[in-house]
Amino acid sequence: MVKRPVAFARDDLGAVSAEWVVLVAGVLMLGVAAFFATETGTLDLAQGTADHMTDTSD
Repeated sequence: MVKRPVAFARDDLGAVSAEWVVLVAGVLMLGVAAFFATETGTLDLAQGTADHMTDTSD
């Protein structure tokens, strides 16, 4: 009866998969955060460029 919990505690085959899931999720979250951090600046830059081109073409 005691052998099963001890064997379960020593088994670490699923631990590697869980670590990779956490690492990949973290990398994806960083990518999403970087996208949203640069999106506003990119849209503002594009609008500023369009405004400048419109003003100089007249």
